Amino acid sequence: MHEIAHWATGELLGYKMETTLNSTFPISGKYNNDMHYQMISAAGPLFTLLQAIVFFILMWQHKRKLLYPFLFICLYMRLLA
Repeated sequence: MHEIAHWATGELLGYKMETTLNSTFPISGKYNNDMHYQMISAAGPLFTLLQAIVFFILMWQHKRKLLYPFLFICLYMRLLA
């Protein structure tokens, strides 16, 4: 999901993007401006953070400890990056 967030942001900004297992980049090899690069780079971590917050709230409100692995996956993704 992290890489898909990078890819989707790039596509929404008008770039043709390519995604591999651990990276996303424009097919043209360059960004039109630095702000687009910053936005695309920030999209993955922001989505991971949003994902963690959502799972934490679901665990808190519904007292569902079975959702804990999904929260742990967010931490695990950031540690491996």
